[in-house]
Amino acid sequence: MKMVKKYKKWYVLIIIALFMAFLPVKDWLETKNQSILRVGILGIHQAIDPHLSDNEYIGHIYGQVVEPLFRVEDGVLVPLLLEKIPVVSSDGLSYHFTLKKDIFFHNGSQMSSYDVQFFFERMFFTHYPAVNVTSFLSIAGARDLLAGHTQHLAGFEVLNHLEFMIYLEQVDPFFLYRLSAVNTGIYSMEAFLNAPYQWGLSTLIGSGPYQLLEYQPRKWIHLETFGSYHQDRDTVSRVEYKIYDNNLLMLEDYLQDRIALIPLAWHEYQENRRRISPNEVFMHERPAGYSLLLNQSHPILSDKRVRQAIAYALDRRELHERFFVHNHQMIYNFLPEDLLGSTSERLSPFRDIEKSKALLREAGYPNGFYLVDYYTNRSTFVVGQILQAQLRQVGINLILLHKDLADWDAINQRGEFAFMLYTPQVIYMDPDNFLYPLLHSSSRLSKMFELGNPALDQALEWARTVPDEQERKYLYQAMERFIIAEEQFIIPLLFLPEIFLVKKEWQDKIGKYQHPFYLRYEDIA
Repeated sequence: MKMVKKYKKWYVLIIIALFMAFLPVKDWLETKNQSILRVGILGIHQAIDPHLSDNEYIGHIYGQVVEPLFRVEDGVLVPLLLEKIPVVSSDGLSYHFTLKKDIFFHNGSQMSSYDVQFFFERMFFTHYPAVNVTSFLSIAGARDLLAGHTQHLAGFEVLNHLEFMIYLEQVDPFFLYRLSAVNTGIYSMEAFLNAPYQWGLSTLIGSGPYQLLEYQPRKWIHLETFGSYHQDRDTVSRVEYKIYDNNLLMLEDYLQDRIALIPLAWHEYQENRRRISPNEVFMHERPAGYSLLLNQSHPILSDKRVRQAIAYALDRRELHERFFVHNHQMIYNFLPEDLLGSTSERLSPFRDIEKSKALLREAGYPNGFYLVDYYTNRSTFVVGQILQAQLRQVGINLILLHKDLADWDAINQRGEFAFMLYTPQVIYMDPDNFLYPLLHSSSRLSKMFELGNPALDQALEWARTVPDEQERKYLYQAMERFIIAEEQFIIPLLFLPEIFLVKKEWQDKIGKYQHPFYLRYEDIA
């Protein structure tokens, strides 16, 4: 009997060992399955709803499920949900839209003018307006709705089931381009009203090529092909996003063939280059650089001399050496070169330790001070460590505390932070798209950083509509000089590309369907 029990024990151990050995093979086989794309993303914990968040990953996923009225192809506006480009009145204030007849939501209902109307009226809901609300304040009645003076948007008129009018209070030459942004996607009014508190969690009904199958915050998001999609396009049958809190765990899963596509932080690319196949690296050059936003509402940073001292203390060359990648450069201005309103004048200063210390003494901090700031992941921590070492040389002691994304969002809303690493989300290459969402007093960022003032608001609104291009140029140059050279609200640092890793077996599919990160095969390095 003892012999039998001994053999049974060894038999069980062998079975377990074989099962464990098979698991990596099973993962590999599933990853190679060309009908399921597995993508790694970082730290999503909230609803998939860009009405409430400007998180880029939320925007990417939302864009697979919910579509805007237009898309932009090579800089050209193309109707997506519309029959044609709207008819615009001679004064540029009235737009006549006609929806396509064959647009159906994932719940089977046909898209109508009332769904579009509901999208816009929810955008200006006074108790929780959309994060992109400043982009559409030119619509007649938008400010009244936002202020709670009315319950309906005066500038939207339903003509019939498929036709509607939008009326503007002032000419906005980029109005239609803004309707191509992922956060202007049109969703089912009926589906939202049936489950408002589950919207973006268990319910998300759009007309896109994929429909939401399952979402477990902090764990995964599963999408599957929408069989009645209104356009002919090749898609994979299923996209599975795995949500990570740790960049390194995501990279390890990619290297072990458990996922096929991931974003990669700059320093992790540098530290792991020998482990990464060059043929799997994709670099997407952002249209805007990274800058450091300073919180003007902070008790210490409210002093302009302190903000200037910080600008003089920073050394971009050290950041350059740590994060050096292709197409990288140090920047001293916020608006990119060759953009209307940009200037060849260097607006942010070179490093000058003595000048920085002199400004701190003048501000009443001869011995420096302590400053607390927060980070959410290793990328921001690495940047924070470099800034910490540089600021210490002038007497500023930066204390870095880790927070998860939910806590960090709450801290931001309360204004309890010192800095933010920032890059604008650019829809079209015009200075309005860079400066208006940052500086206008109605914008979320402007409220957080207390950047807005009546003079800036007036300049931003006038620059949108003034027909003289030379006058627009001077207005934007003056605004950029004000926020950098004069007030040091913002310190431009670096141009850095986004980096992605894509498995070879998926690269030939990238140009054939709407990819979760909008990559194109011809862009793969």
